[in-house]
Amino acid sequence: MGRSFSRLAALVICVVVGALAGGSTVVAKVGPAKPDKKAVPGDLIVRFAAGVSDDERREMLRSIGAKETGKADRLRLRFAHVDPDAVLDAIKRLEDDSRVAYAEPNFVLTADGIPADPSFAQLWGLNNTGQAVNGTTGTPTRTSTRSRRGT
Repeated sequence: MGRSFSRLAALVICVVVGALAGGSTVVAKVGPAKPDKKAVPGDLIVRFAAGVSDDERREMLRSIGAKETGKADRLRLRFAHVDPDAVLDAIKRLEDDSRVAYAEPNFVLTADGIPADPSFAQLWGLNNTGQAVNGTTGTPTRTSTRSRRGT
């Protein structure tokens, strides 16, 4: 018991000294915050393995009661919608098929903050707060965009 107490005391001393020295010493790593796992109810993103035909993809989605809502062919992705209560079962059934690389809910992603990129301020479209661009302030609306095009 004396030996383990000595080790614990040494660890506590190291932590205290590190904190007093400016706190720059990392003693323990804390994992990242758990991401918000909100998803669009009933929406799925499915990536198929290479070589799976469009007919096979459509049939697989049909077999789980999904309706295809979009696609990204270069990525072999299909976007689909199922009953929101059936999402987990649909994912399990799809992932049990070797022709599916992965299936997942359509998670809602949000930015946590503004990037530390020194040129970010020059990218006005990524941080559009209504500032002046080419002498015009504010953000265009659909109405004003259409009116400028003459439609």
